[in-house]
Amino acid sequence: MRKLFYVLLVSFVMVFGLTFVYKNQQMVNLDYYGSHPWGFSWEVPLSLLIIATFVVGLLIGFLFNSLSNLRLRSRLMSTNRKLKKAETV
Repeated sequence: MRKLFYVLLVSFVMVFGLTFVYKNQQMVNLDYYGSHPWGFSWEVPLSLLIIATFVVGLLIGFLFNSLSNLRLRSRLMSTNRKLKKAETV
C-alpha cells in the first residue's frame, strides 16, 4: 500500500512538473549588477528560474538543519559523557 502511495505521489509530482515547465516557457532576464563590470545578465526560462530558486532554498534549508542537528548531537554526546562520569563516581 505504501509503495503504491509513493508511486502515485512521484507520478503526480512529475506530471505537475512537466505541465509547469510546458506552461511557463517564456524567457525572463535575470540581471545581477548588470551595469557593473562584475555583473551579469542571463536570459532563462521562467520555469527553470523558479525551479532553481526552489532547489537552492531546499539546499540552504538542509544545510542549516544539518548544522543544527550536528550541534544537538554534540551536545547530547557531551551530556551522555557527563552522565556516565557522574554514575561512576
